[in-house]
Amino acid sequence: MNFKLFGFTAIQMVFYVAVFLYFYRHISEEDRKQLFHQDSSAKEPEKKDDDAVRDNQ
Repeated sequence: MNFKLFGFTAIQMVFYVAVFLYFYRHISEEDRKQLFHQDSSAKEPEKKDDDAVRDNQ
């Protein structure tokens, strides 16, 4: 077993997890939903009356 390569890979994985957790903690919930493609963010926002009138013109 190549211990140098194993050690480097283990350190690399810890680094990636730490970076992921740092960014995951600092992004907003809306961005988080969009990042993980959750269904609640996929819905089209409801149009207000002004938007509906503008679309029909």
